[in-house]
Amino acid sequence: MIVKDMQPLSVIEDEGFRELVTGLDRRYSLPSHRDLNSEEVRQVREKVKAIVTFYHHSVKASYKLAEIQEEKGLQKKKLITDVDTRWNSIYYMLECFEEQYEVITTTLCLFGKHQMCLSSDELETVKNAVQVLEPFEEATREMSAEKITTLSKIIPLIRALQDCAMARKTSIFSLCDELQKQFAKKFNGMQANFYIIVAGPLLDPRFKKVTFADSGNSKRIEDRLINIMKPAVGNQGDQQASSTVVTHQET
Repeated sequence: MIVKDMQPLSVIEDEGFRELVTGLDRRYSLPSHRDLNSEEVRQVREKVKAIVTFYHHSVKASYKLAEIQEEKGLQKKKLITDVDTRWNSIYYMLECFEEQYEVITTTLCLFGKHQMCLSSDELETVKNAVQVLEPFEEATREMSAEKITTLSKIIPLIRALQDCAMARKTSIFSLCDELQKQFAKKFNGMQANFYIIVAGPLLDPRFKKVTFADSGNSKRIEDRLINIMKPAVGNQGDQQASSTVVTHQET
């Protein structure tokens, strides 16, 4: 639809598109790139993107930035902009901006763009956002790195990301609260309702029961697996017994 009909990427946020997806599969929750942003991160993201866009559109500014990077002994590095269809591009943009903040600000001042510079509070928001989003970027790479990602990683990664978001939570930074809300919205009840996903880590010797928030869930899944395996184990035992009887008769 997006490619063939030349629809904008924003079509995924339209009510009609969401109704179509719901009609195809009611169980599927369509993700939204808007869900990632708390208000304070959204404002800073827009300001950082405006700065990055300025450098991308100005050859002189880009050249001056590279010149100052060289003077400071830094690696020449182009600024990264975010893309709506890739959430982690927000992380890469903010991470790159934080690394290059001093030379970026210096160049902006040289071009008389003082009003575009971030305040100390806005820079702190960038640093906090990078710190909070870093585990999510690592999880994205983990799920994308292997040719075949095992199902057993889903629950452990979700638990790890929840713990990281909670550990980085502060009273003045709302992104962690927003992430916790999204976790509750999208993954609440997963361990109780999605048998195949939950059985994965239980059967994986790397995880076993350590990723279960509720020990009762792990016991229910374990009992269900045992019941599924009983017929197969019973048939194998009968075959072995029959083989033993035949061997004794022959002797």
